[in-house]
Amino acid sequence: MKLFTKILLFNAGLVGILLNNKAYANIQDQFTNNAADDNFKATKCTNFSTSGSDSLSNVYDTSTTTGVNYKSCYSQPSVYKFKLYRISLCTSSPLVGNKVDFSSCVDTFNNSTGVEIDLGNLNSTIALDNSKTRPPSGTYTDMLMVMGNSFTLKGSYTTAVTTYNTENDSSSHGGKFTPQSSNANPQEFEHSFAKYGFAGTGCAYTYQRTPSDGQIRATLTNNDSSNDNLTYQTTVSGGQCGGTITRLVGNYIPNTPLKITDDTNGLELQFVISDGGMQVESALNNHSTGSSTHHKQPGWAFAGDFKPKFVAF
Repeated sequence: MKLFTKILLFNAGLVGILLNNKAYANIQDQFTNNAADDNFKATKCTNFSTSGSDSLSNVYDTSTTTGVNYKSCYSQPSVYKFKLYRISLCTSSPLVGNKVDFSSCVDTFNNSTGVEIDLGNLNSTIALDNSKTRPPSGTYTDMLMVMGNSFTLKGSYTTAVTTYNTENDSSSHGGKFTPQSSNANPQEFEHSFAKYGFAGTGCAYTYQRTPSDGQIRATLTNNDSSNDNLTYQTTVSGGQCGGTITRLVGNYIPNTPLKITDDTNGLELQFVISDGGMQVESALNNHSTGSSTHHKQPGWAFAGDFKPKFVAF
């Protein structure tokens, strides 16, 4: 029986900016089931246009601390593009040992050259032309995705001061926000994980965030031509990540595992990005423009995370 996979986009959000990695033994030692150990705890950004108060002009005052005099929150991007290579359902964690373990996994999509998808258009359908046949009946606890090492985003954020639009920032691994008066429309920016991983400086090679419905884990790997041999890149060299980072591997562990029975006719795959799609960073005494007028306003932009959600029918 063929598996009919319908790809839907939902308004719901990959980058932890601060992380102190534990001593490395096996990759599973980098993760816990405790939300207190999450390396990024920012919440959804305040919607100033519906807050009912023009005094709420500073995104900094309503965001989560991510560094000394820096704060962040999550917003919804209008473009969220990346290259997707593989989607797998697994009956146990594939993020173990020194490379991704596919032994408990079955592919629902696998394309060695990858396909570019954009999660920013919530009303479009994404065709994955290499979808596989029906997975065996069973209980699947982990949902694995293999992606490229960079994401492309764009978006806007409005405070009581003005609207800030994204543009590329050649001085960082992400983007920046500039006022609408100098940047009339949001521009695409690239967030690369090849140099600093999930960190802003230095190197963080794993990521963990625990929303209310499960846990998102991610790590950085190299690749082979088939994306079967994905070895974790865990070294730090010269103040940045060492090794060759070509893939970002994300694993979503829902609180309620996916059950496929003999009566299952197909799967619906939803990508959820609204509560974590784009990270908005602001500073107490700094801004990407260098102007004090925009202190505490949106200054820098980075990729946030998203969740795959499978629904059996």
